Amino acid sequence: MKRTSPPLAQFVGSIPSPATSAILVSALVLVFLSGCTFPGSSRDEPPEVGQAMPAANGQQPTAQPTPFTLSEPSPTPSAIPLPTGTSVVPPTPHIANSALVESIDGLLATEAGVYGVVVLDADGGYQYAKNADVPFVAASLYKLVLLTEIYAMVEDGQIGLDDSLPLKAGYFESEFDEEDGYYVPGDAGGETTVEQALYGAGAYSSNVAAKALLDLTSLANLKTRAESLGMHDTFFNVTPAELPDWPDRYISAGNPDAQLGVAFVETQAQYGPVNITTPNDVARFWLGLLNGDIVSLEASASMLEILREQAVTDRIPWLLPEDMATANKTGNLYHVVHDTGLIFDPDGTVVLAVLSEGEPDDDHGKQVIQRIALVSTGETVVPPFTETAISSPVGEE
Repeated sequence: MKRTSPPLAQFVGSIPSPATSAILVSALVLVFLSGCTFPGSSRDEPPEVGQAMPAANGQQPTAQPTPFTLSEPSPTPSAIPLPTGTSVVPPTPHIANSALVESIDGLLATEAGVYGVVVLDADGGYQYAKNADVPFVAASLYKLVLLTEIYAMVEDGQIGLDDSLPLKAGYFESEFDEEDGYYVPGDAGGETTVEQALYGAGAYSSNVAAKALLDLTSLANLKTRAESLGMHDTFFNVTPAELPDWPDRYISAGNPDAQLGVAFVETQAQYGPVNITTPNDVARFWLGLLNGDIVSLEASASMLEILREQAVTDRIPWLLPEDMATANKTGNLYHVVHDTGLIFDPDGTVVLAVLSEGEPDDDHGKQVIQRIALVSTGETVVPPFTETAISSPVGEE
């Protein structure tokens, strides 16, 4: 049965002209077919953090945000396990699942671009890993650390979930401001709450919500928080050349995909500072969330509840059985397509991180992620690729 998917939100970002984008897209395809130097891409779906925001005007209107209404709501997930409170152990390699290795390697064998995949079991054991420590442009995956930081501030008593946040007009100043997914331009100048913004940033990848939350903290605090989570290769709003040991820390092993990943990140950075992460870092986050180790057991449960209500369901959840619950967080840019999260398979929870960059066809990249998610649950029958990612893989009756 086809899984209902809500429309994807479009996000803010700085982009080159349409003509420039067309040239870059054509060049990108040529690079992965020829192995030449790596061209770039441009627009974020989720914004890069740290964008300058105008100061508040001091007014506090009472308008409340209007969540985006889906014409076809996603099916309600089945009950999922709450975080256990078991102290998280960072992922450590062990004997891989040979059948899964064969399946995913087969899916990726002819793919263009760079794919990074980590599949862990609920104990943190590696079932599959490819390009696990290659750098990727993070896109909206940075919001996982942002949510963690805000929940930590709530736990410390610095802020409250019911605290009001101004929806500054500057948060909406983007050519995509009418498609935030959670807040609408008419909310500008009004108020929201910390709790509403956390939900919007997590479940709808709302850039307006993220900007409001970012004004409560700093990029330096996000980096400190990421380090505390064991996400040592995750960086926020940086110029790669300024990072310690860049790019040697990633390419010293001679992995050609790592060299392409570094080149892609560097080309993205030509348009401004970028967020960077790795599949291992993101998988480590989800393992910690599963085990209740992100901030606290209560905070982990709250974040998990938000993320299992993810509005963007066209990747990890799409081909899974309707009653198989998931919690996930996506990320998109031109030629950057990610999805990461938890699959609550009755045979054992799966921790999955699939990141891609340089894939010439973003829609095809989504379909690759759909199929990796499916085989990670042990399924061996994989549907053929379709015209679009949201096409039904089988004929509809």
